[in-house]
Amino acid sequence: MLDRQDNLPLHSVTNVHGPREIETSIVLPRHKESFEIIDKTIRRIRQIQQHHSLQIIVVNDSKRDNFLDEDIRELRHAHPDVIVISNAGNHGKGYSIRRGVELASGKYIVYSDIDFPVSDEDFFAALRHIKEGKFDIIIGNRCAYGRVKANRYRAVTSKMFRRFVNVLLDREVIDTQCPFKILTASTAKELFSKQFVNGYAFDAEIIYLSRLLSKSIFQYPVNWEDTREDWNLLKTISNYAIMISDLIRVKVYWDLKAGSPPRPNA
Repeated sequence: MLDRQDNLPLHSVTNVHGPREIETSIVLPRHKESFEIIDKTIRRIRQIQQHHSLQIIVVNDSKRDNFLDEDIRELRHAHPDVIVISNAGNHGKGYSIRRGVELASGKYIVYSDIDFPVSDEDFFAALRHIKEGKFDIIIGNRCAYGRVKANRYRAVTSKMFRRFVNVLLDREVIDTQCPFKILTASTAKELFSKQFVNGYAFDAEIIYLSRLLSKSIFQYPVNWEDTREDWNLLKTISNYAIMISDLIRVKVYWDLKAGSPPRPNA
């Protein structure tokens, strides 16, 4: 089954003063969240949209029948201007963000979680930093000043994983997995056209590629409350084992630069 693209990307948005060029594209991957959660996020982003030219892209990566998903059908009906695409099954967060970046037409590209847990204040402050032209990537830092409230197992394993990433991939980033990043469009298109990890470790691969391609990074402290699924111990160990395996694949491939990239995980 082929992936399906339901709404084509728009290269301009319209307000009472006529069409404006899109300044920022926001890519939101959806796994199994309900219409109510997605709708709440979009309505909140609408408030930002009053002051800033935005394009919203939702990439549906549900395990359910994506083409008959009632929540997605309701989303398209309620927000026809939002770009909604569905993967043919569950392919992973990295795969979904990659598809969203391909469709994005803004000067800057943001990707986050479907509940968009970053504050409006932090969003605009981080955007101002990248618009200054000094950096290619802004990475949210949830660890600054003890601002993150994480689920118990994920808090411990995330800390261990970050250290592993920094040692293995030789790039000092405090919060590699923070799901709030802003990239210039040219940087995002370049990095995501090369990366191959489909799962959660895609963030680490993007950071490693940014070092290899001499991209500049600014780490911006953000207020954050973790609303993600509370993984049990077994699921936490399983997911992080896959992430570490993906990290090793990233390190081996990009260091050797031999042949084609490894086949992405299903």
